[in-house]
Amino acid sequence: MTARLPRMEARTPASTMIRLSLLERPEAAETITIEDVSRHGARAHSTIQWTQGDRVLIQALKGTFRAHGRIVYCKPAENAAGRFVVGLEFFSPMGKWEE
Repeated sequence: MTARLPRMEARTPASTMIRLSLLERPEAAETITIEDVSRHGARAHSTIQWTQGDRVLIQALKGTFRAHGRIVYCKPAENAAGRFVVGLEFFSPMGKWEE
């Protein structure tokens, strides 16, 4: 079992919609809701079981935010069959969440 390191920064609660897609297969995408966000990552809710390590493109539906990133984890959501909680890490984020 690996030790869990504390977060480097606090996350801010959010309810922003994003488009999450695989870099290698942009057609493999879905629109999901961000639960909380920081400069380096976010936690979101999904209906797709993403694979840890997947390289993704994250694009805000409102605002100009976009980033390449990766799936840090994808685990079943508690009390929500067929739904998953996804951890995202951002690489080179640009833009703003909402304008």
